[in-house]
Amino acid sequence: MGDLGAWVGTEWVWDLRWRRPQFVWETKLLSELLVVITRHSRFDSEDGWSWTLSPDGQYSMRSTYAHLLKGLSVLGAPEGVVLQAASRVWKSCVPSKVVVFSWQLILDRIPTRRNLLIPVYRDFSW
Repeated sequence: MGDLGAWVGTEWVWDLRWRRPQFVWETKLLSELLVVITRHSRFDSEDGWSWTLSPDGQYSMRSTYAHLLKGLSVLGAPEGVVLQAASRVWKSCVPSKVVVFSWQLILDRIPTRRNLLIPVYRDFSW
Protein backbone atom coordinates (compact mmCIF):
# COMPACT_ATOMS: atom_id res chain seq x y z
CA MET A 1 0.00 0.00 0.00
CA GLY A 2 3.02 2.25 0.30
CA ASP A 3 2.85 3.08 -3.39
CA LEU A 4 -0.72 4.41 -3.02
CA GLY A 5 0.06 7.16 -0.57
CA ALA A 6 2.31 8.40 2.19
CA TRP A 7 2.25 9.60 5.78
CA VAL A 8 2.34 13.36 6.12
CA GLY A 9 2.93 13.92 9.81
CA THR A 10 0.28 11.76 11.51
CA GLU A 11 -2.12 11.78 8.54
CA TRP A 12 -2.24 9.36 5.61
CA VAL A 13 -2.49 11.14 2.25
CA TRP A 14 -3.62 9.09 -0.73
CA ASP A 15 -1.61 9.36 -3.95
CA LEU A 16 -3.63 7.43 -6.52
CA ARG A 17 -2.00 7.24 -9.92
CA TRP A 18 -3.92 6.49 -13.08
CA ARG A 19 -2.78 5.17 -16.45
CA ARG A 20 -4.47 8.04 -18.23
CA PRO A 21 -5.63 11.54 -17.29
CA GLN A 22 -9.17 11.68 -15.87
CA PHE A 23 -11.99 13.08 -17.94
CA VAL A 24 -13.76 16.12 -16.50
CA TRP A 25 -16.76 14.04 -15.46
CA GLU A 26 -14.47 11.62 -13.59
CA THR A 27 -12.94 14.24 -11.29
CA LYS A 28 -16.08 14.38 -9.13
CA LEU A 29 -16.12 10.58 -8.90
CA LEU A 30 -12.45 10.59 -7.89
CA SER A 31 -13.05 13.11 -5.12
CA GLU A 32 -16.00 11.02 -3.85
CA LEU A 33 -13.80 7.92 -3.91
CA LEU A 34 -11.14 9.68 -1.86
CA VAL A 35 -13.74 10.74 0.73
CA VAL A 36 -15.00 7.15 1.05
CA ILE A 37 -11.60 5.47 1.31
CA THR A 38 -10.30 8.10 3.71
CA ARG A 39 -13.34 7.69 5.95
CA HIS A 40 -13.14 3.89 6.00
CA SER A 41 -9.38 3.39 6.11
CA ARG A 42 -7.84 1.97 9.26
CA PHE A 43 -4.14 2.17 9.84
CA ASP A 44 -4.08 1.53 13.58
CA SER A 45 -3.74 -2.23 13.28
CA GLU A 46 -1.90 -4.82 11.25
CA ASP A 47 -3.64 -5.97 8.09
CA GLY A 48 -4.49 -9.66 7.94
CA TRP A 49 -6.93 -12.39 7.06
CA SER A 50 -9.74 -13.61 9.29
CA TRP A 51 -12.18 -16.49 8.79
CA THR A 52 -15.58 -15.24 9.90
CA LEU A 53 -17.14 -18.70 10.17
CA SER A 54 -15.14 -19.67 13.24
CA PRO A 55 -14.93 -17.80 16.56
CA ASP A 56 -11.13 -17.69 16.62
CA GLY A 57 -10.88 -16.35 13.05
CA GLN A 58 -8.88 -19.37 11.86
CA TYR A 59 -9.98 -21.41 8.86
CA SER A 60 -11.07 -24.96 9.55
CA MET A 61 -12.75 -27.64 7.48
CA ARG A 62 -15.14 -28.21 10.39
CA SER A 63 -16.46 -24.64 10.28
CA THR A 64 -16.81 -24.82 6.49
CA TYR A 65 -18.69 -28.11 6.69
CA ALA A 66 -20.99 -26.78 9.42
CA HIS A 67 -21.74 -23.68 7.37
CA LEU A 68 -22.53 -25.73 4.28
CA LEU A 69 -24.84 -27.98 6.29
CA LYS A 70 -26.63 -24.92 7.63
CA GLY A 71 -27.14 -23.74 4.06
CA LEU A 72 -28.54 -27.12 3.07
CA SER A 73 -31.04 -27.14 5.93
CA VAL A 74 -32.55 -23.95 4.49
CA LEU A 75 -33.65 -25.94 1.44
CA GLY A 76 -36.26 -27.72 3.53
CA ALA A 77 -35.05 -31.28 3.02
CA PRO A 78 -35.31 -33.69 5.96
CA GLU A 79 -32.22 -33.38 8.14
CA GLY A 80 -31.25 -37.06 7.78
CA VAL A 81 -31.28 -36.81 3.99
CA VAL A 82 -29.23 -33.62 4.11
CA LEU A 83 -26.64 -35.15 6.44
CA GLN A 84 -26.37 -38.31 4.36
CA ALA A 85 -25.94 -36.40 1.08
CA ALA A 86 -23.49 -33.95 2.61
CA SER A 87 -21.46 -36.73 4.18
CA ARG A 88 -21.22 -38.64 0.92
CA VAL A 89 -20.16 -35.56 -1.05
CA TRP A 90 -17.73 -34.25 1.56
CA LYS A 91 -15.97 -37.56 2.22
CA SER A 92 -15.85 -38.83 -1.35
CA CYS A 93 -12.55 -39.54 -3.06
CA VAL A 94 -13.35 -37.74 -6.29
CA PRO A 95 -11.67 -34.72 -7.88
CA SER A 96 -12.50 -31.39 -6.29
CA LYS A 97 -14.35 -30.19 -9.40
CA VAL A 98 -16.77 -33.12 -8.94
CA VAL A 99 -17.29 -32.16 -5.29
CA VAL A 100 -17.98 -28.54 -6.29
CA PHE A 101 -20.42 -29.70 -8.97
CA SER A 102 -22.16 -31.94 -6.44
CA TRP A 103 -22.60 -29.06 -3.99
CA GLN A 104 -23.97 -26.90 -6.79
CA LEU A 105 -26.38 -29.69 -7.69
CA ILE A 106 -27.57 -30.16 -4.10
CA LEU A 107 -28.02 -26.39 -3.67
CA ASP A 108 -29.79 -26.10 -7.05
CA ARG A 109 -27.09 -23.75 -8.33
CA ILE A 110 -26.34 -25.47 -11.65
CA PRO A 111 -26.62 -22.79 -14.35
CA THR A 112 -29.58 -24.37 -16.14
CA ARG A 113 -32.02 -22.40 -18.27
CA ARG A 114 -34.56 -22.43 -15.41
CA ASN A 115 -32.02 -21.19 -12.86
CA LEU A 116 -30.75 -18.49 -15.20
CA LEU A 117 -34.20 -17.22 -16.22
CA ILE A 118 -35.92 -17.23 -12.84
CA PRO A 119 -34.12 -15.17 -10.21
CA VAL A 120 -33.86 -17.11 -6.98
CA TYR A 121 -32.99 -15.12 -3.88
CA ARG A 122 -31.62 -17.20 -1.06
CA ASP A 123 -29.41 -15.91 1.70
CA PHE A 124 -26.73 -18.37 2.74
CA SER A 125 -24.62 -15.57 4.33
CA TRP A 126 -21.54 -16.33 2.26
